[in-house]
Amino acid sequence: EVAGLLFGDGGYLTGDGAKGYRVREKGSTKVREINMAMLCKWGSVKTANEYISDFLFENMDAAAMKKAGLCEEFLKHVDIISPYATAMDNEFKKNIATNAVITDRLTTFMSKTGTGVSSVNNMKTWMELMSVTGILHGSTLSMSRLMLTHSFMSLNKPESLTFTKEDAAWCTTTSGTILGALDDFHVFSNTLPCTSPYNVNRVLLEFDAITHDLKAKYFKKISEDAEIFENYGWILTDHGPNFVDGKQLTITTYI
Repeated sequence: EVAGLLFGDGGYLTGDGAKGYRVREKGSTKVREINMAMLCKWGSVKTANEYISDFLFENMDAAAMKKAGLCEEFLKHVDIISPYATAMDNEFKKNIATNAVITDRLTTFMSKTGTGVSSVNNMKTWMELMSVTGILHGSTLSMSRLMLTHSFMSLNKPESLTFTKEDAAWCTTTSGTILGALDDFHVFSNTLPCTSPYNVNRVLLEFDAITHDLKAKYFKKISEDAEIFENYGWILTDHGPNFVDGKQLTITTYI
């Protein structure tokens, strides 16, 4: 659904929906090439830490980022992904036959994304990539809100003094991502639709508690300065408790 909305001949990033913006026919092809390269890069990393160092912040100096305090809260959540995925994977491996079936089906499923797109071939890698991608995705909700501000909208067509049909379509499209959350659909959620024969619930409960603690401490910190919170809380709350300001670190879903 999202791919159909953004890509293809009628997509808002690559098709007719982009008319009136800075993406034109030649730009459309370039956007597709860039997106394919990014998708292949995503599918080549094996851990959440590799996702950070080799994909998301590939050209950033980690030491300089840490010194400047960039993305501190985001990285705190990323740090617990590998231990979480390892603990979950250990539970699945207790049943060798079942784990072999899971691995085979996952590898087959991911291979259908296309030649050279994905090298994901085990549950640990899958859980790490989906968790870090989910946390990043949940961190984009305030960015969607930013897209509807005067400062951003004025950049789409700076020569126009009035709103256009394209502007209205842009608002309609992006507003669907402003509240991208479902109850309990957050990374490390300990709510499952069925009872697992393994200790998966115990692992989820442990790491869900860790992430809830991180969110509570962060929210207390950002709400101490009432003036800053009032002016910038709509951005700062990305890493707050679930559904504070209608947000959560979502499992890669909009609705």
